[in-house]
Amino acid sequence: MTTVGLSETIALAERLGVDPDRFLEVIDGGPVGAPYAALKGRMMIEREFPPAFPLYLAGKDARLVLEAGESDRAEMPTTRAIERRIAAAIESGHGDEDMAAVYLASAGDA
Repeated sequence: MTTVGLSETIALAERLGVDPDRFLEVIDGGPVGAPYAALKGRMMIEREFPPAFPLYLAGKDARLVLEAGESDRAEMPTTRAIERRIAAAIESGHGDEDMAAVYLASAGDA
């Protein structure tokens, strides 16, 4: 959830003409300015995704969560939307890249 939300925010900043580096500066030190956001956000801005945790594994995990929810008839619209975004990036050939490559689907580059 964090990675997909971050990817959407970075993509939106770029579309609005806001420097995404500025966004990372603004959140630094705040509750959402975790080192994780800085690390993955930097990967998104630079469009370089050396794998620490491959996107295809994030997709597998999202599907497992959905399967567990379905077995209990839980509605999980947020997880479903996240899984679709991850799947779009994987289908575009980014499955072996870091999970931050989900940004490419958010930015329309996938």
